[in-house]
Amino acid sequence: MGTPRSEKSSRVAGKLEDFLVANFTTPLVQFQTELRFLEKELLDGEPSIRNRIEIKRRCAEIYCSQCLERRTDWEITAPALAALDEIGFSDLERRGHFAILVCQYSADKPEAFEFAQAFATNALKRVKCLSTASTLRKSYESKLARYAR
Repeated sequence: MGTPRSEKSSRVAGKLEDFLVANFTTPLVQFQTELRFLEKELLDGEPSIRNRIEIKRRCAEIYCSQCLERRTDWEITAPALAALDEIGFSDLERRGHFAILVCQYSADKPEAFEFAQAFATNALKRVKCLSTASTLRKSYESKLARYAR
C-alpha cells in the first residue's frame, strides 16, 4: 500500500522547507542548480501526474520568490515568472501574492513595471469574481488595485 497523500505532501513540503533554510544565502545560480536536483529527486519518486505538477509548481514558486527577494535582474526574473505562470498558480491567493511581490519588485526595476501592472490587473479581475463577503477578496482587492491599470 502506498504512502497516504497527506504524508507524501508533508514530506515534500518538509524537504523544500529544509532546502530553503539550508540555501538561504546560497548564490542564485547555485541555488537554482541545487533546487533543480531536489526537484528531480522529488519527481523521480512520484508517479501521480497531479503531484508531479504540484512539485514543479512549488519549485517554480520558490525560485521566483528568491529572484524577487534578491532583486535579481529582470532578464533572469522575467523567465522565472513566465515559467511559473505557465505551470499555473496553486490558487488565487498565491497569484495575488506574487502579483503584489512583482509590483513591489518593479518599484526600482522600471523594465518590469508594465509586466507588474498587467499581472496585478489580471489578479484583480480574478479576485473581483469572488463574493464580496470573501475574506480573500477583502484582503487582496485594495492591495492589487493600487498597482492595477
